[in-house]
Amino acid sequence: MDEVWDLQSIFAAVKKLLEKHAGGLDDRDTIIGSKATTGKSASHLYGKKAVSIAGRKARPTYICGIILQKHFVGFCHMPIYSHSQEFTRSPELQRMKKGKSCINITHLNSALSDELDALIGRGIRLYQEEGWV
Repeated sequence: MDEVWDLQSIFAAVKKLLEKHAGGLDDRDTIIGSKATTGKSASHLYGKKAVSIAGRKARPTYICGIILQKHFVGFCHMPIYSHSQEFTRSPELQRMKKGKSCINITHLNSALSDELDALIGRGIRLYQEEGWV
C-alpha cells in the first residue's frame, strides 16, 4: 500500500480492518446509547453479550471504532486503555495518539495498516480472555 492521505480512503481501509475482525461481534454505525446526530461516517465493534465491568450496569463491551472527522479519522481502541501494558506502538502511531485510547489517523501506509490490524486483533483476544465479549 502506498501512503494514503485522503481521509475517505483512510476511513475505508480502516473500516475493512474492523470488518475483518467483526466475526462474532456486533458491528454498528453508531455508538450504543449515543444521542448524537452528526451524520458522520462511523463504524464500531461491540461484544454481543452484556457484561458488568467495574460494578457498572451490564451492557455490551465497546472494543473499538472509527469516525470520519474533518481533519483526521478518529480510531478509538478501548483495550489500549484497559490493558495498556499489553500494547506497544510504533513511534509513528504513538505520535498520532490523543488521550488514553484514541488515535487520530491523518495518513496510512502498509506498516500502519498492519499495526492497526494487529491492535484490533490483540484487543479482541484480550477481551475474549476477560470474558467481556
